[in-house]
Amino acid sequence: MEAGQILYRVDREVSDVLTQTPEDLRRMRGGQVAMVFQNALSAMNPVLRIWSHFQDTGRAHGMNDEAIRERAADLLRRVRLDPSRVLRAYPHELSGGMRQRVVLALALLPRPRVLILDEPTTALDLLTQRTIIDLLRALRRDLGFALLFISHDLALAAELADRVATMYAGRVVEIGNVEDLFYRPRHPYTAGLLAAAPRVRGDLAGVRSIPGSPPDLLRLPAGCPFHPRCAYMQPDCDDAEPDLFEAGDGQRSACFYWHRVRPVARDATA
Repeated sequence: MEAGQILYRVDREVSDVLTQTPEDLRRMRGGQVAMVFQNALSAMNPVLRIWSHFQDTGRAHGMNDEAIRERAADLLRRVRLDPSRVLRAYPHELSGGMRQRVVLALALLPRPRVLILDEPTTALDLLTQRTIIDLLRALRRDLGFALLFISHDLALAAELADRVATMYAGRVVEIGNVEDLFYRPRHPYTAGLLAAAPRVRGDLAGVRSIPGSPPDLLRLPAGCPFHPRCAYMQPDCDDAEPDLFEAGDGQRSACFYWHRVRPVARDATA
């Protein structure tokens, strides 16, 4: 039987999200925790103008139209868009980068404390990705919200994050501050991911892929789900699934042999 909690703290009050009423959850979504989805075009109604999206969101959180327009204009300027042009446009009339900045401004409209972003730069070119990352850094500094960034891009994680969590088979297998995780990984999967990422300089000779394939989530292997692909596997790794063990100052690893894990050596020219 699966069990657990999702704890969220507002000021000094801590509540379990899983026990909240539908009305409490509705107020929390957007008001306390907002989300920017991967595909900005799919996240908006194609037959409504951008102003209508801001209007609907603001009204759902108790704002009047004057306050919505003022807040929307300020946020659109912060993401380097012209409110007079964008608010009267339809989503399809904007470029991919403009749409991504619109949904970012839209998510920030009710002043959330936490902003979740799911692969927000995947469909964008490199220059537009850089613009979005610079905007996120500036917005987080100016508006004071926390950022939860979901990504497969290790370079973005290293640049944006204070703490990083590595997930495998639907579970967090390592968590720690960004420097520890990237320079002193304590889980074999994290070390494997870092070894599989090409460097800016040098050839691809030092890149090493993780052997095998990810498991079927409906038929996970017994014990540690990573053990069939793990270079550190021992006979007892298929007996029980490891908990998150303390592996350093604020670093935790779901590996029985975390103390043996070392960064994979890379070519010195890489």
